[in-house]
Amino acid sequence: MRQLRGLRLLRQLSLAALFCASLAAASGAAAQSTEIVYSVSGSPSLQAWAKTSTRLDHKLTATSFSFETQIPAVNPATGKGDKPTGEAILQIPMGDPALLWWQQALAAGYVPQILVEFASPQQKPGQRAPFALRLSGVTVSSVKVSKARGDGGLGIAEVTLRAAELHVFSATQDATGATKPSQDFSYNFVTRGLTR
Repeated sequence: MRQLRGLRLLRQLSLAALFCASLAAASGAAAQSTEIVYSVSGSPSLQAWAKTSTRLDHKLTATSFSFETQIPAVNPATGKGDKPTGEAILQIPMGDPALLWWQQALAAGYVPQILVEFASPQQKPGQRAPFALRLSGVTVSSVKVSKARGDGGLGIAEVTLRAAELHVFSATQDATGATKPSQDFSYNFVTRGLTR
């Protein structure tokens, strides 16, 4: 009887371990199936970015992207405070796009629009990405280039961007793979205006 219980327990633990391993594999596959792509637009002088792309849609790839919104404290007596700020960090492999960002930072440091998409590799051209951000009125505040010894790559460039306006939108995907718009909002850091 004890031996039978022990076998049941062992089987249940094995199934639980297999389930956990399957979840880990599925989440790893999902993480691998998302690409970070971006495009720069708003001025004819910025078309050099698209020319450096190796993709059919002329978008560029990033290895990492983050956006942080700082909401300063408001004085309860006056109801006033500093304006919120938004800062993005775009991490890209070293190459021609990194040099273009570097030049932009050293020259004027201004880019009219940047669209960053968290896209599926199976996404069709013109199809909405599951998640995307459009940054408008962007100042390129810094470019940091780094390379670790022995990493085998060319290194990375970390581009810090400050946006005057942010537009965030998402999409849902059905069983056929088609996407449709879901949630979206815009925020203007200059006027403190939120639009849904």
